[in-house]
Amino acid sequence: MRNSGHGASIVLKGLLGSFPAIDIISLRSRIDRRRRVLQQFAALDIDPDAFGIRFFDGMRFDDPDGFPHRGVRGCFNSHLALLKSCGESGRPALIMEDDVSFRSETLATMPWLPEKIALADWDILYFGALHSIVPPRHGFNPHTGDLIGSHCCAFKPATAKRLAHYMEERLTRPYGDPMGGKGFYDAASNDFRAQHPDIKTFLISPFVATQFSSRTDLGTEKWYDRVPGLKSAAELARTAKSGI
Repeated sequence: MRNSGHGASIVLKGLLGSFPAIDIISLRSRIDRRRRVLQQFAALDIDPDAFGIRFFDGMRFDDPDGFPHRGVRGCFNSHLALLKSCGESGRPALIMEDDVSFRSETLATMPWLPEKIALADWDILYFGALHSIVPPRHGFNPHTGDLIGSHCCAFKPATAKRLAHYMEERLTRPYGDPMGGKGFYDAASNDFRAQHPDIKTFLISPFVATQFSSRTDLGTEKWYDRVPGLKSAAELARTAKSGI
């Protein structure tokens, strides 16, 4: 373990202890990703069972049913299921994807983070992103812009319930509908936050959770390649995905 490992372990344990429900979305077939996540926890002296961390079997479909790709449909519905569960439970939840990558050096510099999570008035917390429109300042940053990356996010139950309802409405409309339809989860989340400015969203900076590069299950089409202002940033994110 690196010199920063002990401090990172303490902070990550405090962070994980802030959430009664912790799920990692992962296809059963992606043993490679599950193994890598568990190796990260072991390196930071984290016992997943002690924190109630579960692998949520990502949903798989035989056809896209109007989504850009069947993997996009699975991702959207997997997040939807966990958001509904959070809303129904009445407890905050931490939702991760199985390509999450924790940054030990950064975690070690944030001993204040667990207490801030407990005391701050927030609805959605992003612990990392592939790109943000405005480079965030160091700390606990209010954020209103679009974000790429849903690999490590936390939700308060009331907000999760509202987002789930919004996503269910999008399921009734086709991909590309001006009002928002079937499509990428990140795009739906961005649209939801834009349409509900009362939602208090925060972005932790520097990012404590990024994504490691691995084969995608979402096909080749990227929603952010069609969003003005995000395409060039996405190109940069692809090349520096694990080193923000």
